[in-house]
Amino acid sequence: MKEILIADENSRRAAFIASVLAPPAHTAGSAREAMELMRKGDHPMIIISVSLPDMDGFELYEWLRLNPPTKAARVWFLLDGSDERTAAACMRLGADGVLYGAPARLSALLRQTGLPMR
Repeated sequence: MKEILIADENSRRAAFIASVLAPPAHTAGSAREAMELMRKGDHPMIIISVSLPDMDGFELYEWLRLNPPTKAARVWFLLDGSDERTAAACMRLGADGVLYGAPARLSALLRQTGLPMR
């Protein structure tokens, strides 16, 4: 079954995002945990926090792009704030988009992804 993966050190924010998405979503609190989940499942969309505890989101993104099972996944970066410089860097890498803000803002941005929501 295809699932969304949310890699975020903030477990409350990850749980909130997972709760508003209709497809099954898994959460990971670190890049290593996310890598393990990606090896075991099919994740056509991955949401990555830029500030993971064991490696930054940019490193995890590079790993995703080098591995055939995750190479074609849609990737959205999750930022702690609305830092336009970091958002621009994410987009230059080839991210599908950037998510940030309080829960209401995140809900609106998630709707723009085109993913089914609850």
